[in-house]
Amino acid sequence: MPIKASCRTFASHTVQAQSSLPRPTPYSWINPRPPGRSSGPLAERSIAIKDNISFVAAPTSCSSSILQDYHPPYTATCVTSLLSAGAHIAGQTKMDEFGMGSMTTHLPPHYTPVQNTSSPSPDEGPRLAGGSSGGSAVAVAEASCWAALGTDTGGSVRLPASYCGIVGLKPSHGMISRYGVVSYADSLDCVGILGKTIEDVEQIFGVISHPDDRDMSCANHSVRARSSSIFRAHLSQLTDYPSQSLSGLRIGLPLQTHLPSPNVQIPAALLEHLRTLGATLHPVDIPAFRMALPAYYVLVGAEASSNLARFGGGWYGSSKEREGERDAETGEERRRRIRTEGFGSEVKKRLLAGTNALSA
Repeated sequence: MPIKASCRTFASHTVQAQSSLPRPTPYSWINPRPPGRSSGPLAERSIAIKDNISFVAAPTSCSSSILQDYHPPYTATCVTSLLSAGAHIAGQTKMDEFGMGSMTTHLPPHYTPVQNTSSPSPDEGPRLAGGSSGGSAVAVAEASCWAALGTDTGGSVRLPASYCGIVGLKPSHGMISRYGVVSYADSLDCVGILGKTIEDVEQIFGVISHPDDRDMSCANHSVRARSSSIFRAHLSQLTDYPSQSLSGLRIGLPLQTHLPSPNVQIPAALLEHLRTLGATLHPVDIPAFRMALPAYYVLVGAEASSNLARFGGGWYGSSKEREGERDAETGEERRRRIRTEGFGSEVKKRLLAGTNALSA
């Protein structure tokens, strides 16, 4: 989309956000484009960021009532890199609270829903956008921004991108700095990129993927060089096959990932096409695959239980007092009340499950 058209679309969303949101918007905060022109590889590009990525100019709420008044004192490294490359931060996008969800439906009560604008028929109602980075995906799909950043712990960038018909990338862990990103599960959290094309996503990745001394889990130069060497070696093996033939190539098909529905025709057509090109297909049995999802929920729940312990009316999070109760409440009572009122039902459920796993 031309920049002028994109700006007109962006302006329309600004009006909506300031006039009691007459229709659903994917944004929780909108940043009007300043006058003048920027320079750099991302000059004049509007990029939205998920509401768990810190930006000193904006509130960062993680779509949670408990952080409704939180303004970070610093900016995430990935956002600083975008700004240095000339990008304009279009705004912050709605998400499932603290990233815990897969449809962007776990939102504060005063938020309008996030709706997937793409539909195969005008007669159909709105569709779900996926989550937890559904706001970022919808913002890109409806062209109110050129691209967006999200976070991906267990599919939170890739699923919304698929639902909304755009491109979503979860890079290898440590390729993009997480400094300034509110933690959900540190061992799995990654900053991801959403865009209309692979080339757009690749361009942003080239800007924000670099070492960062402020994130101890971010890969240094030597790790990146070694990973690049391994990748190029594997790529050279694939490019040995002529473009129109896969003769001699063996492709494994994990049995546990097959979709049970007989109405899904695309995988069958793809497999037949691979056979036509000369590849041989071999079933692969991975019994432990069935344990992946239960293991995921144990890990993320346990890590979330630890990470979100910091939110309770102390240094971080809502610290509102009930009128007349400031002196009556003990510290423990105050913390219990703020967490009870501030966290949504899905977050509470996962924190309880994670705490139980840690105490087992």
